[in-house]
This record gives sequence, C-alpha cells and structure tokens, in this order.
Amino acid sequence: MVLGRLGRAVVLFLCCEAILAVRFNPGVLYGGWLLVLLTLKHYLLFQLQLPTVGAYITLLYSGFATVCLTFMWRVVVARGPLVGLLAKVAFTPGWHRGYKVLRVIGITEKWTLLLVEPAVMAAYVVHAAMTPVQLHFRPYWHYLGGSRQPMPPLPEMTWPAWWLDAAPWISLILPCLSVLALILHNRAEFAITREGMAQARQRQQRAEQGAIAPSGPALQFPMMEGPR
Repeated sequence: MVLGRLGRAVVLFLCCEAILAVRFNPGVLYGGWLLVLLTLKHYLLFQLQLPTVGAYITLLYSGFATVCLTFMWRVVVARGPLVGLLAKVAFTPGWHRGYKVLRVIGITEKWTLLLVEPAVMAAYVVHAAMTPVQLHFRPYWHYLGGSRQPMPPLPEMTWPAWWLDAAPWISLILPCLSVLALILHNRAEFAITREGMAQARQRQQRAEQGAIAPSGPALQFPMMEGPR
C-alpha cells in the first residue's frame, strides 16, 4: 500500500505541470499538493542545473500561476456577491482533480483521459523541442516581489565535455517523462470513473463466462448395447 502511494506520488510529480495545463479549478487540497510537487521540481531543476527548453520553462511557470489564480478565485468568490451563483464551480471538493478543459467542447471522458490530453501534451513537447535551450533555470520564487532577483550562488558542478553538445536532447527528458506520466495518471483516473468501472465489470464478466464455457467441442460416443 505504501509503495502504491509512493508510485502515485512519483507519477504525479512527473506530470504535475501537465495536469495544470489541461485542467482548471482543482480542489484546494489537490491543488496544494500539485503546488508542493511543482515547487520541488523547480528546486531540483535549479539545483541540478539541468538544461531546459524555453517552452517547457513557460509551462512550469504557468503551472504556478494556475494554482495561485485558483486559490485567489476561491477567496474572491467566497467573499463576493456571486457566492450563491458560482458556489458549485468555486467550492469543489478538496481532492477534486480539476475540470477537464477538453470536456467543455463535448469530448467524452474516455477520449479526453486516454487520448486527447496526452496527445495535446505530446504536441506541446514537439513544439518545445524547437525552442531555445537554457542552461540555468530560475524557479518561480526568483520572480516574486515584482523584480527579477539576482541568482544565488549555485553548487559547483562539473560536467563532461559532451554535456553542452547533448544539452538539446537532455532538455527533452523531463517533458517526455511528463507525457508518459500523464498517460499513466489518466489511465488510473479513468479506471475509477463510472465508464471505466463499467468496462472493468464487463471484462470480468466476459472472463468468467469464458472460464465456465467449455474450451472445445465435447466428444460424444454412441451408446453400445451389450449381448443379451
């Protein structure tokens, strides 16, 4: 059970920025957990000095902005005159995974989770591969306060000679892992939806019927009468 939760946390860590890109208005607890994982990702990218493509950096920054705007939305609506009208949208359950942007245009739950969201993020990775590579990543807290803060001292790290040549490929590792983790995350999420559970029951019923049914034609021998 502990390993299962740890595995889910690792998957969510790898795709937290992708979830914030394709969902909106998550629950407070779920959004706070995404913010923690996103902050950890920012910190590790900064400390390890990993090369990062420009479009992926924008995605990481926009993930932080999405969480902040969600929390601001909660406060404003809770105290504003539209609290009754927007209560259903504003006060989602704490662990709500967010409304799916692509569901707004009528795409089914199954297609949204298993195909469209991963395809959108995969297309974004292709776009990111064509953007410039940055060797130093600034975490979001270096932009808080209205002015760009100076870079703090970075740990002394030495890289092999091939590091700069391989930087464009290394910079795509995290975006690609994010897409793969989103696929795993969405498959697990679809399994707990009504449609996913209905499909699981149908598969189980077919398996049980297949186990009960005979595996092949039964041999039948003619009745032989003995001597009278």
